[in-house]
Amino acid sequence: MKPVFAVLLCVSAVQVCGVAGAAQQEGYPQRPIRFVVPFAAGGTTDIIARVMGAAFSEEFGQQFIVDNRGGAGSTIGSSIAAKAPADGYTILLGNNGLAINETLYDKLPYSATRDLAPISLVGETPNVLIVNNAVPARTVKEFVALAKASPGKLAYASAGVGSSTHLSVELFESVAGIKVTHVPYKGGGLAANDTVSGQVQFMLATLPSVHAQIVSGRVRALGVSGKSPSSSLPNVPTIAQSGFPDYVYTSWYGILAPAATPRPILRRLNEATVKLVGTASVSEKLKRQGLDPRTTTPEAFGEMIRNEIVVWRKIIKSANITREGD
Repeated sequence: MKPVFAVLLCVSAVQVCGVAGAAQQEGYPQRPIRFVVPFAAGGTTDIIARVMGAAFSEEFGQQFIVDNRGGAGSTIGSSIAAKAPADGYTILLGNNGLAINETLYDKLPYSATRDLAPISLVGETPNVLIVNNAVPARTVKEFVALAKASPGKLAYASAGVGSSTHLSVELFESVAGIKVTHVPYKGGGLAANDTVSGQVQFMLATLPSVHAQIVSGRVRALGVSGKSPSSSLPNVPTIAQSGFPDYVYTSWYGILAPAATPRPILRRLNEATVKLVGTASVSEKLKRQGLDPRTTTPEAFGEMIRNEIVVWRKIIKSANITREGD
């Protein structure tokens, strides 16, 4: 084969592959998409993924299959998504844990900023201080007084070491000057169930994971951790309003894909997310779960994650939080 002909043949092959790849992206998606949730079923991330998965399925005409891969503080599921083929057929619903784990773990099998491509934020939610009905406190101040009267006696559940339900209490202990006992679980749903049953006394739970239990009266909500009361619990004051003005904490949730996913696919997923979260039906479903719907550009979401890594690094280092066994 002559050199010039060989070069032309290679160029032609590259062009054909490029056209085929572009055509495949233009017709995306052509098969079901795996929607990885790095937590067990029943928690806030799972709830949001199922709302968004159903909406995506209708929008794209392909099934978005929620795949719960919990464990190791969300690092197992996040790693699976980060290492998946970058073809648009695996996406991840991540939360604060992506930023928290960058400091919490000495070694991660992935990097949140290097191995994952941000698509869009979906929303934010405050945590809510809930107590089981056997606890006599009916306000945040009464709860703090109870905790101060018996340091270490009150136990709280979390979705695991380093989870938002853990770190939000670490922050509250510091602000309120109390000492309580941490009981980590393998997911927010399990933690909430044991709070309801009385195995532990309280939890600073993500609002969507316990909203139904609060409304049904199975647990008592004392305060929310946001800057203002939640529209889904309008009669529950903020913890800041309850005498602890320095306490504000929110959790965020967003969609990501493997880093090398083609930009046209990332753009298509971003456009769909913005569109769907902006519809009344999806927005109301998210709000009913206690989420404040909010979307972003991929660039803004990426910047947010980088900033969160810096913020949580300071908090984790100052509190001397280390990762325990799962």
